[in-house]
Amino acid sequence: MLRHAFAVVLTTLVPLAAQAAARLEQVYPALAATNATERAILFTGEDRKAIDTFFRKHGGPAAEAKQLSRRDPLLIRDRLPENAVLRPLPSALDSQLPSLPRGYNRVIVGRDVVLVDLRSHTILDIMREVVR
Repeated sequence: MLRHAFAVVLTTLVPLAAQAAARLEQVYPALAATNATERAILFTGEDRKAIDTFFRKHGGPAAEAKQLSRRDPLLIRDRLPENAVLRPLPSALDSQLPSLPRGYNRVIVGRDVVLVDLRSHTILDIMREVVR
């Protein structure tokens, strides 16, 4: 009887813990980073400020972004959708940010700025709804 109750509790709690961990990765991408390089290149507070300030001052391809159909939100550690339209950051913004190691890039997807591993197309970090 006790063994059965323990099994029921475990089967209930394990999926809940996995969901909580997945949600935590969306808030703290460093928890999901698989190596030191990934942790080092995530968006810093300074990066976020520079990107936000740039799009507040200069706007972006907002008309194009607003015309995109609604999609499921991008999630950290997921692969970019195959049909995602990737646009490069404006060069004036890209030059303000630290350079990235080979194989990584910052791109615009819809209204989000995304840090992506180009080899696996894995999303490492996201600034949501920043492109205005």
